[in-house]
Amino acid sequence: MPTEAFVVVVVVIAVVATAASLIVARRPRARRNTHRGGRDEARETAASGADAAHDDAGPSVSLHDSMFWSEAAEQAFAKARRKAGWERLRNRLGGRDYRLLPFEDVRRQGHLLPGGEQTPCTVPLASIVGSVGKPEQFTRSFRPATERLRDRWKMAYTTARVTSGFRPVELYQVGDGYFVVDGHYRVSVARALGSRTIDARVRRWS
Repeated sequence: MPTEAFVVVVVVIAVVATAASLIVARRPRARRNTHRGGRDEARETAASGADAAHDDAGPSVSLHDSMFWSEAAEQAFAKARRKAGWERLRNRLGGRDYRLLPFEDVRRQGHLLPGGEQTPCTVPLASIVGSVGKPEQFTRSFRPATERLRDRWKMAYTTARVTSGFRPVELYQVGDGYFVVDGHYRVSVARALGSRTIDARVRRWS
């Protein structure tokens, strides 16, 4: 009996030891699998982050372009203001008014009445000589006459350069001359950029 009991104890110990070794052997594998899974998740996260960064590349470029055009617009405005200062000085020395022609004065003096519907056409910028309501804000050559125009002028400049064009302006025509109803900044920027014509919707007065 003692011998049989000893054998049973040995067998039990062997079974327990085997089970324990199996458990211990499995645990590292589980850890390695978990570690691999973590690395896989990390790779997926990094890939997702790279994709997100790639998706954000557009706005980053747009922001860079916006900063570039803002600086270009600032330089263009400063140049236009310098030219406006010289134009004002020349006109004053010559006894001439540097401002745009006021449409209301021309209308009253000529007893003008509006014609028919607006007509779309292309107008020479040099023929735009006056303004409806804003004659003091620009010189006769449509250069900005005051610093207060800076922000809107720069916005019009940036829009023109980015979109490569202008929305049609609204004009009144009196004889061979034109007066701006809507689009003063677009006309000013177009002239600063060296354009010769601009698209417009025109109504005749006579």
